[in-house]
Amino acid sequence: MVVNLTGRGSASRRMEWPAAGLTTHLGVVERNLVGENDDDLLAGVEAGRLARAVLPWVPLTAGGGRKTVISRWKRLAAGEPDARTRSDYAGLALVFAEKAKRKAVWTKALEGWSVTESSVVHEWIKQGVVEGRAEARS
Repeated sequence: MVVNLTGRGSASRRMEWPAAGLTTHLGVVERNLVGENDDDLLAGVEAGRLARAVLPWVPLTAGGGRKTVISRWKRLAAGEPDARTRSDYAGLALVFAEKAKRKAVWTKALEGWSVTESSVVHEWIKQGVVEGRAEARS
């Protein structure tokens, strides 16, 4: 599966080599989040058709900055029993919200929400510090 976080893609390919009599086709399931309907995505999570793991991408959907979408997101993410995973969802949602120019509305909405430090984001910060130190030495 290919997930295009921004824009639209077309990853499937049909390749031919007529002289050798060869043809191959790579067909992939492709999702373009910019065109995804946030209501359908959240309904899929609610119904159990989609895993909660898609929640971090909600800020990238067409309506991913609406307060009603964020409230629904918070309710669904709060259902995640593992606190660390719940925090990772929030941390990643903020990363994607920034990409979608929706950071301010998501940051405000997640104030006071059950967000502890995201292990994923923490690892990114730690790696950035290591790389920064290495760059400063060179």
